[in-house]
Amino acid sequence: MLTLEVHTKNIGSIKAEGPECLTLNLLEERLTVAELIQRAVEEGVREEVAKRMQKMAGSLGIFSPKEAKQRGYLTEEEIAAQQQQGKIHSPDQFNSIATADAKAQVKKALRAFQVGTYIVLIDNKRVKTLDEEITFSPTTSIQFLRLTPLIGG
Repeated sequence: MLTLEVHTKNIGSIKAEGPECLTLNLLEERLTVAELIQRAVEEGVREEVAKRMQKMAGSLGIFSPKEAKQRGYLTEEEIAAQQQQGKIHSPDQFNSIATADAKAQVKKALRAFQVGTYIVLIDNKRVKTLDEEITFSPTTSIQFLRLTPLIGG
C-alpha cells in the first residue's frame, strides 16, 4: 500500500470548501489523473461528512452517528435529542449523504479540470489530460490548484 498526501491550494479566493491536505492510501502505483481526482475528492468528502457528523453529535449532546450506524437504529434518547433540534437523521442517511456528495463533487472536479479551473501538479509538473497515467512513489508530490476568477478581473 502506498500512502500519499494531496495538497490543495485555492488561488483567487479567500477560502474554499474541503481539506487543504488529505492522505490517500493507494493499493496501486499507477492511476489516471481522473482516478486520482476521484479518489482525492471522495476522501475529502468522507472527511467533511465525518466533521459534520462530529459537529452534529456535539450539538445534540448524546447522539453519536458512528455508534448509531453500527447499531442500525437510534435510541429513544437520541431521537428525543434530535427532535429538539427539529430534524431526525436515521443512521443510514449519513452513508447516502456522503455517497451523493461524493458523486456530485467528483463530477464537478472532473469538469473543472476539463475547463482549466482545476489544475493538478505531480512533482511540480502540470498534467494535461484526465486519461494521463501516473506512476506514484512514496516521494511523489501531488498538488491540486483551484483557480477562482477575481471579481472585476
